[in-house]
Amino acid sequence: MTTVDSKTQTLMQIWNAAVAAVSGYQAVAHALSADSSFNPELVLAVGKAAVGMCQGALDNLPPCDALVVTKYDHADTNILTRDRVRVIEAAHPIPDQSSLEAGQALLEQMRAVPEIVGSCCWSQAVRRRWPRLCRKECHLPTCRH
Repeated sequence: MTTVDSKTQTLMQIWNAAVAAVSGYQAVAHALSADSSFNPELVLAVGKAAVGMCQGALDNLPPCDALVVTKYDHADTNILTRDRVRVIEAAHPIPDQSSLEAGQALLEQMRAVPEIVGSCCWSQAVRRRWPRLCRKECHLPTCRH
């Protein structure tokens, strides 16, 4: 016979496993493990899950620069202390001056990189607003054109 505590513990284990399986870190790390030849100059990570996504990328890629734009208080010590990573925290959902600066930094980085392929993994809203960022020839496993 199982007790309420053991049922609660089992449910918590299931919940934690499900959350871990869909984390930004896990999703990006899994996607990148399919292509060991991917060698970007720059990783751009934007949104509330940007820190985990960037860490998943940087842990599975050759060394490269990264720009992370995320909500205030979402960056942890791991990402803040990494070499070659710039983190900009800004307001969400209502933008502030830091949001504008983050947008400008993203545009500058995107203009400096000759080819953008990872952006096709961005949200549908971003792809509708900037369709040129999603390229049909992208072969990343997470791309959904």
